[in-house]
Amino acid sequence: MEEADFYRVKVEDVRNRELKRLKGITYLDHVGSALYCESQLDNYLQKLKSQLYSNPHSRNASSKDTLQIIDQIRERILQYFNVNSHDYSVIFTSGCTDALKIIHDCFQWCELRRDISEINNDRHIIDHDATQVVKPCFCYLEDNHTSVIGIRQAVPQSNGIIICANVEAVQIADSTNTRIECKPLNDDHLPWEHWIQKGQKMTNSDIDKLTINHLFAYPAQSNFSGRKYPLQWIEKIQCAQLIPQCVKTRKNDRWYVLLDAASYISTSRLDLNQYNADFIPISFYKLFGFPTGLGALIVRNNAAQALKKQYFGGGTIQTCLYRGNFTSFKTVLHDRHEDGTVAFLDIMALKYGFDCLEGIAGDIDSICNHTFSITRYTYQHMIKLCHYNCKPLCQIYTENDYSDSIRQGPVINFNLLDSKGNFIGYSQVSKLAEMYKIELRTGCFCNLGQCQKSLGLSSKDLLQNFQSGHICGDDIDLIDHKPTGSIRISFGYLSSVEDSDRFVKFLEECFVEMCVTNDDSAIAIDGNSKEIDAEVLKSMPTLQRILLYPVKSCQAFEVKSWPIGPRGLLHDRKWMIVNESGICLSLKQEPNLYDIRPRVSLEDKVLILECEGMDSLILPLNYDITENFAVSASICQSRVCGDKVNGIDCGDEAALWLSKVLSRSVRLIMQRDDSKRSARIKSTNDDQHLSLSLANTGQILLISSTSAAVLYEILQSKAQQQSTISTISSLDILCDRFRANLIIQGGQPFDEDTWKSIKIRHCLLTITSPCTRCHIICIDPISKIVNKDPLKALMELRGKKIRFGVLVATENYDYDGNSKEASIACGDVIDVISLCS
Repeated sequence: MEEADFYRVKVEDVRNRELKRLKGITYLDHVGSALYCESQLDNYLQKLKSQLYSNPHSRNASSKDTLQIIDQIRERILQYFNVNSHDYSVIFTSGCTDALKIIHDCFQWCELRRDISEINNDRHIIDHDATQVVKPCFCYLEDNHTSVIGIRQAVPQSNGIIICANVEAVQIADSTNTRIECKPLNDDHLPWEHWIQKGQKMTNSDIDKLTINHLFAYPAQSNFSGRKYPLQWIEKIQCAQLIPQCVKTRKNDRWYVLLDAASYISTSRLDLNQYNADFIPISFYKLFGFPTGLGALIVRNNAAQALKKQYFGGGTIQTCLYRGNFTSFKTVLHDRHEDGTVAFLDIMALKYGFDCLEGIAGDIDSICNHTFSITRYTYQHMIKLCHYNCKPLCQIYTENDYSDSIRQGPVINFNLLDSKGNFIGYSQVSKLAEMYKIELRTGCFCNLGQCQKSLGLSSKDLLQNFQSGHICGDDIDLIDHKPTGSIRISFGYLSSVEDSDRFVKFLEECFVEMCVTNDDSAIAIDGNSKEIDAEVLKSMPTLQRILLYPVKSCQAFEVKSWPIGPRGLLHDRKWMIVNESGICLSLKQEPNLYDIRPRVSLEDKVLILECEGMDSLILPLNYDITENFAVSASICQSRVCGDKVNGIDCGDEAALWLSKVLSRSVRLIMQRDDSKRSARIKSTNDDQHLSLSLANTGQILLISSTSAAVLYEILQSKAQQQSTISTISSLDILCDRFRANLIIQGGQPFDEDTWKSIKIRHCLLTITSPCTRCHIICIDPISKIVNKDPLKALMELRGKKIRFGVLVATENYDYDGNSKEASIACGDVIDVISLCS
């Protein structure tokens, strides 16, 4: 497919100029965040350098200039939605979720009015008997974002009705001009007096003036599937035509519409002059990538009366009494709701985001056409992908055929199936995508309702998954062979056809089965394998090699015997190298870490770092040996795999040495002995917590060279078939790729998968979980080149989870430097104590 000319400039020229930082990355998460342009930042920074801007609450010259710019930006935002400040107001927030929180905190489910004529003149209202019990309703679609659903937490406090509407029921009601058939999640009946503030008496006249406010929330575009919902619903809801059948409405009462437009407005036109939604929450990074942490609640001025402020911060009031209960809020809506000082410098950046959109695309309709054409092209290729037996690879969650952009946005949500129709876990897809430099999104995308519906999961299933340990954001992708989430790709205004082609090629190379493959539960082992000695298969498993990695992601330090400490092998992954931001470096980001060779001398109590062309660096194992080492060490905190780690900065000498090796500014951090980092494991009785070093997920990684031999033979066979030389020249080199601590030999391949607990000498070890592999095994430590063959061969051999090796937990051994009770050595027999049930 050739790139269509929807824009005034060539997309590829813009990408080469504005997105140089991608460096071969295929970015497919534009619903998650748009990509910012380099010129956008350059122009913004130039603006900041050119003039002084200060707090708009001040009254000096620079603050007045700042306030004037903020007002101009408000108008620019409203212009984007084809309205002006006469009809709508812009309340700046920290993001879309914060805008929704304003609705949660301030929406008045009940109002007592002296004059209701303005209501009757504003829109059509259905009459009902005023003596009926009427309660406010919060109605939302099952396809709403989690942040929208959170508003319901405010409803029970007013004892209102909460309704989760089925999309199909709303469509039927819309097409038949009837009300929506649905049932409330709660149905408590309370007298009128409950709605009124304590101490306030109700008369019959007051009841007549009592206005119940209802709120109907739905997304302009689903952040799960990209499905677009009719904007024509807005007026029908406001006129009380398209509302739940179970909700009673009187002529005094009003229906307000909350339109979640966060994922919609970056690629589709939202004309608020035509579709008068009452509340529209947005985030600006969804539009043009920068700034983050800035959003807005766009409020229809006629709906502002439904928002009643409770808390007040600086800048939101006209006056208040400290010694009396009197407060007067400011009259301008955005002044009243923007607590404290707004992010005025970030707000100034919005101008350059809008300039980029208009300068590149011209208008939002061009962006819509561009992104949808790429999405449809991708969809058409995905539905054609089939296995050797003609079974489809992709199960796409959609309600349409991607034929027009009115019903569908630039999003494709899907799961992958193998040739037997079994689901492939999204975590596996994510790991392989990372190897191909493809960035996508997996999980439920903060939209559990549509996720549940698309996957065919009941509420009982969701609760069972939760009880099984699955929570939002984890890697548990399959439970009882059913997916817990899905995969989402999305396109933005700077996406290209090449992005689509690379993604489809990735699916073809990694997941389309061209011939019959082994079943995951029954691996065929060739008894005549050249790599597996027959005597080895018959022998008891023994400990073949011991390796520790004193500095995380650097070379291994191989030993013949070694003690076990409270976190695994003593001093394993006790140090890490961090960048200027304090983030731990890994081989994925910095392959040159492999050039660093750490060694540990227990006798001399030192860590020795070596690198070709550099003098050795000698550091203490602990910083209480101050008389021998003049090291400037300081306490610090960093993160490993999202966990906070208390560490000790090993000083400037170590930082300079490592920075020279890696040609970037880094520092060496040692984990403190009192660091509380741990991992939860399931035991027979209850959850247990393991003390962790700086390793990713477990204390010790154990693999079998007997198992690795099977994989090695597959790699050699594929190299012969393709008439190429294998990038892995020996079995030992393949084993090194897995960065294991313990390598055993003997027994049958993959016996280790069946073990529950083992004993090596006096050390009792528990198998906590299988180890799911990532693309680290594809990095050649010498050339630093990434070759995908090992991971693809492992996937072919082991099936959907790409597992190899097991994670092992130790008893809480406290090594004192002399005890041999907690030591292991090469040649030790592996005693299998128990097997998995």
